[in-house]
Amino acid sequence: MKKILLFSAVVLLLVSCASVNPFTDEKPFVSAIAEDGKYIFTTTDYESFISLPLDVERVSGSLDPDTGILYGAIEGKFSKTIVTAAVNASGQFDKIKGSSSTYWIHKESKMEVAVPASGIILFSTKDIESIYEKLFVEKELSSLEPEIINSLYSDVSGLYVKNPTELPKMDMDLTGFAVDRFDFILLVADSESYDASFTLTTQEYTDSFFTILKAAYVTMLRQKGERPNTEYLSLIITKDEKTVHLLDQKLDKNYILQLINGELI
Repeated sequence: MKKILLFSAVVLLLVSCASVNPFTDEKPFVSAIAEDGKYIFTTTDYESFISLPLDVERVSGSLDPDTGILYGAIEGKFSKTIVTAAVNASGQFDKIKGSSSTYWIHKESKMEVAVPASGIILFSTKDIESIYEKLFVEKELSSLEPEIINSLYSDVSGLYVKNPTELPKMDMDLTGFAVDRFDFILLVADSESYDASFTLTTQEYTDSFFTILKAAYVTMLRQKGERPNTEYLSLIITKDEKTVHLLDQKLDKNYILQLINGELI
């Protein structure tokens, strides 16, 4: 699935039946697709992995770490009519008429795409018609708390996972801590660093994870030949009620974009 979104003409894309976009600034696409165990992401750094001659503002979606299935939406200011005409003229897609929508399959990448309405392009690695039906026909939308949405939108990229089935990949070894003790995990990132917040189900688990995280961080530093600094650790690893914070983690590449591109699965 590596770099699965890198089909630059990836999408001068597609159509479906609906014409009204149900998503708004108050109820954005990313807020409506949250499911337990799935990595819910959003990024404005879309040019790192997709290039389109459209006025794109954001890419958001869901990644299942267990199956590798990815789906999401390209959001921006563009016309469904223009996008539809372009994809039909590109010769890069096979057109499929489903029971509830028309969609296209990119010949090279096999990415499935549809344009439910102006301003939104839906994409998926599998079974886009069922995703279309759920979101745009049946409108079975989940909901994230406003503070979570604000956090996801606070920087270049954001990642949220409720009731995770595994922890996002990091430099530290946290495999010894039971994943079912986490309520949710939230990361926000720019192009060079990220902050992570781990909210656990009980205060006891929070205190335990706080200790384990500090120990894992010290181990990681020693493996890199670096000397742990107690004062520094107290600034970057903190806890607040049931949440443990890991701050200012440097990256060679955007961590969340690596997840989207399937590089860390």
